Amino acid sequence: MGRIRSFLRRFTARREEGSFGRDLSVAFLGHGMRRALGLVAFVIMTRVLTVEAYALFFLAFTAYEIAMYASDLGLNVGVVRFVSKGIRQGDESSTAGVLKAVFLFKIAAGLVVLAVGYVAAPWLADLMDTPEVAPYMRVAFVGVLGNHLVRFYEAYFRSRLEFERNALFSMAMPAVIALAVGWLWWRDSLTALQCQGIHAVAPLVASALAALLLPHGFLRSGKGTGQAFGSVWRFGRWVWATNVLGTVRFRLNAILLAKLATLTEVGLYAYGDKLASVLSLVSTTMTTVYVPRASHLLTRDEFRTLLRRTYRVLAWFIPLAVVLPLAARPLIRLHKPEYLDAAPLFAILFVSILFTIAALPARTVLYSIHRPQVETTVQAIALGVTLIFGILLIRAWGALGAAVAMLIQRSLSATMLMGYVYRVVYRTPPADADVSS
Repeated sequence: MGRIRSFLRRFTARREEGSFGRDLSVAFLGHGMRRALGLVAFVIMTRVLTVEAYALFFLAFTAYEIAMYASDLGLNVGVVRFVSKGIRQGDESSTAGVLKAVFLFKIAAGLVVLAVGYVAAPWLADLMDTPEVAPYMRVAFVGVLGNHLVRFYEAYFRSRLEFERNALFSMAMPAVIALAVGWLWWRDSLTALQCQGIHAVAPLVASALAALLLPHGFLRSGKGTGQAFGSVWRFGRWVWATNVLGTVRFRLNAILLAKLATLTEVGLYAYGDKLASVLSLVSTTMTTVYVPRASHLLTRDEFRTLLRRTYRVLAWFIPLAVVLPLAARPLIRLHKPEYLDAAPLFAILFVSILFTIAALPARTVLYSIHRPQVETTVQAIALGVTLIFGILLIRAWGALGAAVAMLIQRSLSATMLMGYVYRVVYRTPPADADVSS
C-alpha cells in the first residue's frame, strides 16, 4: 500500500503550472472517464429496473441532492477561490485554516443531514404524494456525508491546480458504483433499493481512497481557523443560495410530475434527463479548470482573454448538438424499448443544457469579480419561471411539458447571466481596472 501511495503521488505531482489547454485536457479526460463509468452503471440499472422503479430511485436522489446542497453552505467554491488566491499571495497559513475549518464543518453537516433525513423521509415522501419512496430516501441520505467529503477533496485539488490528482480521484466514486451494480446484475439480484444503497456508500469508499493522493499533514493547523471559515462563508453564502435555488429548480419538475402526473412520467423524464446530462461532462470540466484559474485573474483584460478562449473551446462541441439528439431514438430502442417515449424529452433537455454551458464562462467570472449575488438573483427568477411554466405545461403535456419548461428557464437564466457579465467586463471602463475586489 505504501508503494502504491508513493507512486500515485509522484505520478500526479504538479511540477509546474500547466498551460490552459493542458489543464482543460486533463480535466476533460478525468471527467470523461467519470461519466463513462457513470453511464455504465446507468445502462445496467435502467436495463434491469422498470420505469416506475427507476422513478422511485430518481425521486429519492432528488431529495438527497437538495439536502446535500442545502447543507453545503457554498463552501466548495469558496475553498477554491480563497485557497487559490492565498497560494498566489504566498499566505499558506490562512489557506491551511480554511481547509481545516471547512473539513470539520463537512463532517458535522453530513451527520446532521443523515439524522434529520431519516426522521423526515416519510413526510417528504407524502409531500411528493409518493409514500413508497420513503425507504429509498432514508438510504439516500446516508450518502450526504461521503459526498461532502468527496467534494471537499476535489475542491482541495482544484484550488492547488492539481488537475491530474483531481482527475484520478474523481473516477473513484463512479468506479465503485459501476463495479457494485455490475456485480449484482451478474448475480441477477439487482433492485432499486440496492442501487440506492450503492450510491450512498460509494462516496464514503472514495473518500477513504483519497488518502492515497493527499500529502501528509494537509490539514495541519492554520492560524485563524474560525476567521478563515467566516471569510469563506461570507463569500459562499451567495454561492450556497445559488446552488440551493439551482438544484431545486432543476429537480422541481420531477417533484411536480410526481404530484401532478404518474410515476411512469417521472421515470421517463428521469431517463431523458440522465441521458442529456452527458453534456455535464463539458460543464464540469470547464468549472474544474476555470474557477481556480479565474480566481488568479485581476483585470478586465485578463477576464476578456479567458472568455475568448472559453468560447473558442465551446465551438468544438457544436456538432454534438446535432448528432446526439438524432441518435437518441435508435440507441434507446436498442437499450430498452420501454423507455422509447423518453427520446423527445432527451432532445429537448439536451438543447436546454447547451444554454447552461454557454453561460458557464459568465458564471465563473461572476465568482472571480466577487459578484455571486447576481447569479443568486437569476436563479431565484428562474425558479419562479420553472414553477409557473412547470405547473401549466405538466398539467397539459406531462413529461413533455416538464422538458419544455426546463428549456424555457435555462435559456432565460443563461441570457441574463451573459448579458450582465458582458456589460461589466466589456462595457464598463476603464479596461485595465481591477474588478476582482
